[in-house]
Amino acid sequence: LAHRAELRFDLLERPSQPDQEASDLAARLTMFASTDAFSGDVAMDDQDYDLVAEVLGRLDCARGVNVIVMDPGFQDFNVTDEFYPIKYRLTWLKDEIDVAQLSSNVEGPGADFGSLLPAVATAASTESSGAFPQLIAKQSVVANSPAVELWWKGQSRSESVNWPPAPTVDLRLYIHTASRRPTPDEVLLSELISDLIADLLSEELADFALADYGASVDVNALGISMQFTGYASSMGSLIESVVEVLGHLAEQGNLLPRFRRVVAAKRRNLAAVERRMPVELGAEALMAAVVSTGVHRSELAAASKDVTLTKLQNYLETVLKRRTRVRALAVGDVNKDQARQWSQRVLAILQGGSLPSDKAAHTQVLNIHQDSLLLRYPNPVQQSGDSAVVVKVSALVPAPRQQLALLVVGRILGDKVFTELRTKRQLGYVAGAAVADAKMGPWAMLIYVQGSNTSAGEMDRAIRDLIADASGQIWSMPSSAVEVWKAGVVSELVDQPSNAAEVADRLWSEVMPGAVCFDRRQQLLVAAASLTLADIAESMKMISDAVLGSSYTVWVEAATRGTSVSDSEQTVETGAGGSWTNKLERRLQWHQDHCGPCVVGTLHAAGREQCCDQGSAKSPFGSETLARTGDMGSRGIEVAEHPRRLGEVHVDSPVELSAPLKVADRDAVAAKHKWDWYPFESGCGEAVWDG
Repeated sequence: LAHRAELRFDLLERPSQPDQEASDLAARLTMFASTDAFSGDVAMDDQDYDLVAEVLGRLDCARGVNVIVMDPGFQDFNVTDEFYPIKYRLTWLKDEIDVAQLSSNVEGPGADFGSLLPAVATAASTESSGAFPQLIAKQSVVANSPAVELWWKGQSRSESVNWPPAPTVDLRLYIHTASRRPTPDEVLLSELISDLIADLLSEELADFALADYGASVDVNALGISMQFTGYASSMGSLIESVVEVLGHLAEQGNLLPRFRRVVAAKRRNLAAVERRMPVELGAEALMAAVVSTGVHRSELAAASKDVTLTKLQNYLETVLKRRTRVRALAVGDVNKDQARQWSQRVLAILQGGSLPSDKAAHTQVLNIHQDSLLLRYPNPVQQSGDSAVVVKVSALVPAPRQQLALLVVGRILGDKVFTELRTKRQLGYVAGAAVADAKMGPWAMLIYVQGSNTSAGEMDRAIRDLIADASGQIWSMPSSAVEVWKAGVVSELVDQPSNAAEVADRLWSEVMPGAVCFDRRQQLLVAAASLTLADIAESMKMISDAVLGSSYTVWVEAATRGTSVSDSEQTVETGAGGSWTNKLERRLQWHQDHCGPCVVGTLHAAGREQCCDQGSAKSPFGSETLARTGDMGSRGIEVAEHPRRLGEVHVDSPVELSAPLKVADRDAVAAKHKWDWYPFESGCGEAVWDG
């Protein structure tokens, strides 16, 4: 234990959260002299083994131990809790167990994990791969195994401080199966296999965990993800232990109780919607509808009713026999030969052949082209009065300059949504916007509001009004403000990894999807130097056009708030305000009724309807500023204040569906409207590593 504590202290890396480290040091200053604040309660210069022995000798399990035993069949209660409907029995341990006899059966110390730790904490890698990883294998390394793309990032003591050296290893592998649309049963079985493996590993790798080793195996609808961390000295033993655990999954009898426990936990989690915020439920329903691997929790819950251990084992066997392609990354205290050897041992579990790179499965996003999709989802928590709206837009953003502009726009809109819709208008207590960047597919902008003060329809209209206004107002932003927003994005780009885990995380985010654009941050920093207000305005216009015209939207509607849907599929009524599409339709209809078949009319802020050359009439729709162009069939609108900058957008009534949307229904709707999937391509600009 002393060796382990000393090793941990010697290898102390910079914290991932400097503010937390500062807080911890400040707390130590209240307990220790300033000269001891850094070591304080985490290190001792000299180990006093006599004191340790004395403390251990004072432990009396008859007096100093509390034991809780849980037995579903127990009935001999003697206490009923005062506040909760819980009964239990409270007794003395010495009255239940012969402690003296128990102690006499203890033979020697517990787990011996000292051999798992390196004797000397020095880097074993004699060579460095340089600034970026090297591709050291791109072929089948085992007969009948998949093609392997193995990237190696060795580090030595002379490594730059930007890539912190450490005598630890991080090995990651992603096993891609063939591209396909998974069924709810397949998604559920994948999740249960992952949970079952995690349950097994928590016991089988207990000694490794004490010595700071770790391993995880995640099976999903697209393949298998694996990670191994620890010291090079026993990395081979760790991998062998994990491979052995995977072999245990074929044991029917020993696994059955564990399997039942895992399934019961999954069912409880799927049913526990009251633990989720409406905005989370909305995002979940939206992702299930527009992501190729998305399956809603309601379908998973239905699939869990007849799941069996035999089904799970058969599915895992099927997965391991599929043709696959593997991308792997070895980072840290590892040389090329070790990286190849460890990867080869892991991949020996696969029984299928090689899969071409262009056939490997990836998550894709539904491309609805110029349509809009509206999902209406009743808040499943009946007693909740909260509603929520989540608006998502997707777009391919291939160039670093466009990507940087979108990141800036994400910060601007996040601030505006929070300030205007939450702070000023009090539409909800959760409000914001965020950009989700993609390595090999479309980028996304999410805008969301949740609260109980208004209906989902009112929130939706407020979001679209704000986005339309922001697109016009962007041109009046002073240059100083532009620089502030840019600086916020740049500060994240120049931030260096604090520890070896962060180094591996950054590199893996490029290797796993196949983007391998290791200088992505540098490209964005180059783009930042010449980014202009026009670039930001163009990105804002792209988001505004999509939000007003072609977006994915979900309404989570409170059960306590009245809603109705008319017989017409083109009309949506929600609460008192109505949806954005419904109100626009009524305004345009009023315009046609009162102004005749004129081509252009304007709805002024003063509420006066200008009827072309036929005079004017009072509009009943308040003081909103909106302009219409084209005839009634085109449905094209512009914000009147900035028509040149916003341009024409499409506001046809959205395709309205009830959520949660089943996988089969989603595919049927997509086929009906001729929707397809965004292409999967690198967003690496001109510098693309192809191996």
